[in-house]
Amino acid sequence: MLLDTDFAFDGIHIMDSSSTTTKTTTTETAESNSLRNNDQTVESLLAQELNKLSFHERETIHDEIHGIGVGAADAETPERLARSLRDLQGELETLCNNDINNNNNDAYHQDVNTSAFRRRTTLKQTYLDSDDFRAMFLRCERFDCKKAAVRLCGYAETIYDLFGDIGLERKIQLSDLPDEELEVMKGGHCQILGDRDRAGRKVFVYFYSNAIDSMPPEPKLRICLRYFMSMVEGDVDTQARGVVLVFWMHNYQINIDEFARKAFVQDRISKTFPFRIGAFHQLFPTPSSTLVGRIGSLALAKIISRFATSIKHTVRIHVGML
Repeated sequence: MLLDTDFAFDGIHIMDSSSTTTKTTTTETAESNSLRNNDQTVESLLAQELNKLSFHERETIHDEIHGIGVGAADAETPERLARSLRDLQGELETLCNNDINNNNNDAYHQDVNTSAFRRRTTLKQTYLDSDDFRAMFLRCERFDCKKAAVRLCGYAETIYDLFGDIGLERKIQLSDLPDEELEVMKGGHCQILGDRDRAGRKVFVYFYSNAIDSMPPEPKLRICLRYFMSMVEGDVDTQARGVVLVFWMHNYQINIDEFARKAFVQDRISKTFPFRIGAFHQLFPTPSSTLVGRIGSLALAKIISRFATSIKHTVRIHVGML
């Protein structure tokens, strides 16, 4: 039993997990139990992360969220790009060699799996070695070659898990998605706005949808991959400036057990997809009671705790009604 009763407030319904028949894995059950036993709210989590930074770092993040000076500190030149691509190749070779020899023991590299990235060498063709593709990861990580190498290997693992060898051989197309996932995309819950923000960044809006969130992790990742890659592929400006995410919760049914799956999906996205998140706005209606508001805050904190550290810093919570 997740809660002794169900709660509803202003367009959001928090469910008792016993009323659903969704199967959960041992890992997901452990995640859900951790959520119930964790008193860390989203406010305390974000404050804790920001307090680890220097004043200058906090101001820089604040400016980027509001589109001030975006890209100014990372001016790209052909010489810098060429040098960084060479350095990235060296980092990738080191990662692969260390993984083969079980020598990725430092804290940053110990979870890196290079098997999917190495598999590309056994295929007839691959796009993972092209300069244009690798440059996306460099721009995402502000030309930090070590971080870019880790993200690229993570992307290869994700794309291989989702599509097999096809994902390593060529870029994914809409026709690669199953019909049921294409139908969900047609629902319009995800939108790439036609206009950009004040800093020239693309804006992605997600209206929380039970049609999407009730799906297993793999279909959700395939849908997200298609949207986000369409935003950055071939758009050097977006790769350099990043994107703005707006997640809007309304008329949404929450089953807190599902947040384990949500956390897994957003963890993969934030740590392996080649796009920089400049600002991440989470919009919630005003809760009808302190208890319900706290439940929602705990659930959101669990998701955010799985984000890459750089993305946690960009999250801003907005509560209110139109």
